[in-house]
Amino acid sequence: MYYIKKPKNIQIIDLVTNKPLGYQNPETKEIEPVTSSFYEFLVGSLLKSEVFGKNAVTVMHAIDIKDKAKETLEEEYFSIDDEAYQLLLDSFKGKLPVVYDPAVAMQFKSFFDAIKNATQDEPVKELKE
Repeated sequence: MYYIKKPKNIQIIDLVTNKPLGYQNPETKEIEPVTSSFYEFLVGSLLKSEVFGKNAVTVMHAIDIKDKAKETLEEEYFSIDDEAYQLLLDSFKGKLPVVYDPAVAMQFKSFFDAIKNATQDEPVKELKE
């Protein structure tokens, strides 16, 4: 069993100006900051990897990771089994089905660290099982 600490949401900035990037919300027409959650990162990239589409078991692992990442609060831990973690690592180390602008991808460091620093030591806090 591996335990992943869900990182806080991030706000994407322009690395040159250090100002938040914005986008026009199509519904409100207001300029809003570009943000990403760990959940959005996982479902938008790593869980799209072919390693999670090899068979029904790997798809079920992707569903488990997705659901736990969505349900878990920021800065809390969720658990995934050893096989699911290995698939997540394979996806993390492999070719992604999406291409990120490196200036944006660098800002996902806390998300990368959450995966790399997963532990087999059970955390003291309550878990989402």
